[in-house]
Parts: sequence; structure tokens; C-alpha cells
Amino acid sequence: MANNILTSFAENPALMGAVRDVLLKHLSIDGLSQDVSDELLGQAVRARLVGTRAVEDAFREIESYKVIPNIGKNENPGY
Repeated sequence: MANNILTSFAENPALMGAVRDVLLKHLSIDGLSQDVSDELLGQAVRARLVGTRAVEDAFREIESYKVIPNIGKNENPGY
């Protein structure tokens, strides 16, 4: 069942893009306060970089659920 949902999600590029954008917006460094120590600021930046990488990895995994049509050698996909 989960695979069917992920397949539907993966085959909707507009939805994938919108969800990815919302998640990455929340991991942006734009809202970081500069009023903290360098150590805390560095930790926050690292956490957001790791989070961004995890989101991108998750979306690559979800894209693997796309169904790739099997087009034969003599078939024209334009029909």
C-alpha cells in the first residue's frame, strides 16, 4: 500500500516539487539569528545542511518508485 502511494506521489512532478520546496524552505539558513555564539551558529548551519541532504536523499528514493513504461523497439511512444 505504501508503495502505491509513493508511486502516485513520484509520478506527480508538481506535487513533488511543491512538497520539496516547502521542506527545504524550513531548512533555509535565512532565518538564523546572528546574535548567538559562533559555535551555536555553526551547529545550526551544520544541522540544516544535514537536514537538506536528508530531504534530497528521501526525494531521490521516492523518485525510484516511478513506473517507467516499457516501450518496445518497434513502438512509437507518440501514438
